[in-house]
Amino acid sequence: MKLGSALLLLMSIATATVRAAPPSEDPLILEADKAEIDDKKGVSVYSGNVKLSRGPLTVNADKLTVYRDKQELKKVVAVGNPVHLHQLATATTKEIRGEGQRAEYDPKSGDVLLLQNAVLFQDRNEFRGNEIRYNVTNESVNATKGEAADQRVRIVIHPKNSDAAPAQ
Repeated sequence: MKLGSALLLLMSIATATVRAAPPSEDPLILEADKAEIDDKKGVSVYSGNVKLSRGPLTVNADKLTVYRDKQELKKVVAVGNPVHLHQLATATTKEIRGEGQRAEYDPKSGDVLLLQNAVLFQDRNEFRGNEIRYNVTNESVNATKGEAADQRVRIVIHPKNSDAAPAQ
């Protein structure tokens, strides 16, 4: 793989992933035990203690797969036990922390989908469910229960002026 193609790919991941945050001049830092990049197929796989960070965003996973077409980012899929997502609050965005066994990012819609035992904290508010969809552009959250009859969505919303600690 050509170095220029790899750099373009990594920059497109970082730019698309933090779209809701102000433009960042921060470098993209990607660490993994192994990286496999196939330009012809448009697939890059990073595995083994993967950490992606840029500016206020950090993603930790066991494996991160990037799908692209002609250097345009199509989808990012992270799997882990669990995948951890953390975006620090900025002047225009709230702090976000989330986890699930799988996370998918769609740059076209701006959706981050957390799957299987998913949890998302938006500031101090908490969302739990089998599937949580967070839109980075408009900061909206949708949570769905699992298929088992006893599974439910759990949401804890704190008053804006409350000093209480988040629910566990």
